[in-house]
Amino acid sequence: IYLAYLVIRINVRHDIDRFNNLDPETPIDETGWKQLKGDVFRTPKHPLWLTILSGNGVQVTSMALFTLGGAVLGFLTPELRGGILTFMIWFFYLLGFSGGYVAIRIAKLFKHGNKWVLISMAITFLLPGFGFLCYSILNLIIWAEKSSGAVPLSATIE
Repeated sequence: IYLAYLVIRINVRHDIDRFNNLDPETPIDETGWKQLKGDVFRTPKHPLWLTILSGNGVQVTSMALFTLGGAVLGFLTPELRGGILTFMIWFFYLLGFSGGYVAIRIAKLFKHGNKWVLISMAITFLLPGFGFLCYSILNLIIWAEKSSGAVPLSATIE
């Protein structure tokens, strides 16, 4: 990280020195990092997807951090079967407010704050729905192979 910092600092300093020593009458040649200045604040192609996935990312990251914190503090032990999974599921749903808050803040940044109902519903159902779909497909494959590891449908619905 320090080496990257040094390289960027030297390049930026060189560009700034070159820019300061130019004649006011000569045209400015914008090359390199100066071409990115217009792209930094440009609205992305699909701002709603960015909003939804950012909210879900914050929710999953905070859930992982809280679960790791619980494990480090000793609340989760190997003797408690399924404790980590239960902890993760509870924290995923309890920390839904953090994902919703971040998503709505990003939506307002992109001037899509009036679509907060759509964003809230997508955050609520998109990632858990995708996870349930993957789980169901894998369970059907295990069931088709007549394995004893398949979870019965009645246990899934309960």
